[in-house]
Amino acid sequence: MWRGVFWFASTVACLAVSLLGQEDIDNLAEKTSIDTGFRLKVRADWVYVNASVWGNRKRASVVDLRKEDFLLYEDGQLRSIDACLPSETPFHLLLLLDVSGSTSSFIQLIREAARKFTDQLKPGDRIAIMTFHSEAVMIQPFTNNRESAKVAIDQIRPEGSTAFYDAAIAALRAFRDIQERKAIVIFSDGADNQLVSASQGSKATFEQLRQAVRETDCMIYTVLLLPFEPDRYRDDVLYRASAQLASLAEETGGRSFKPRKARDLAATYGEIANDLRYVYTLTFTPGLPRSGGWHDLKLQIKAREGVVTRCRPGYFTIEETGAAE
Repeated sequence: MWRGVFWFASTVACLAVSLLGQEDIDNLAEKTSIDTGFRLKVRADWVYVNASVWGNRKRASVVDLRKEDFLLYEDGQLRSIDACLPSETPFHLLLLLDVSGSTSSFIQLIREAARKFTDQLKPGDRIAIMTFHSEAVMIQPFTNNRESAKVAIDQIRPEGSTAFYDAAIAALRAFRDIQERKAIVIFSDGADNQLVSASQGSKATFEQLRQAVRETDCMIYTVLLLPFEPDRYRDDVLYRASAQLASLAEETGGRSFKPRKARDLAATYGEIANDLRYVYTLTFTPGLPRSGGWHDLKLQIKAREGVVTRCRPGYFTIEETGAAE
């Protein structure tokens, strides 16, 4: 078991809930199965829970906790925590930028926000840039070259309709071979054209995207960018889009932001970058018998007043049938 713990300390696999197999931790990639469709699944025996902890008043990260300070519940049952590893390590970050026609009035704001967010990254961090309109395009694969990322950002232009659900699924798939910490930051109004008409926009539905998000190990942060003068029709669409973006963040233990002015973005990307750097990694062995499907998670801190925790609300497992032990 400790081999698994020290392996994770050096690679820091994922930033929500990661699951690890006992047979051979070095072969983790071979134990991870991802469907070719819209569902991403992780198959394993050990569970890793990554959590942010901060003080309520100034929202400063709490960095002095030990495993004895945590209470972790799986499906309502208290679990023994095997290890607690604080992490201040690099991450893989994908910026998913909406460049559809609906963002034309504030595309420059998106460029500036993405450039400034890139400046927040540490030398070991790797960033990728994906844009989307009617289709998703990876304009900059993962790199630690900040200038290359900025050049890609400067080239984005608004065009076409909005297929947000398909693009978000494409972004999740970009992490299929990455085992380290990972997160997606979405800059968008979130308004898939499917919200206007079922025959428009994405091929995938929001429920398919939501299910894929619940089954992945990638944290999602959403930054809702609103047009300056939305009409009544757009108000209704954007209201529903905003609720959908917020739910994606909640399902993964991320956060949703709604900056109202350009100057609010500086604090927004600063908070996201800080969240991604400070996280506790808790390991526990799940209860038996294991059944496939959803397992609820709940995390509390002992004897600490004014402390807030956040992690994803649960994880999926695949029920194994006929597998050799």
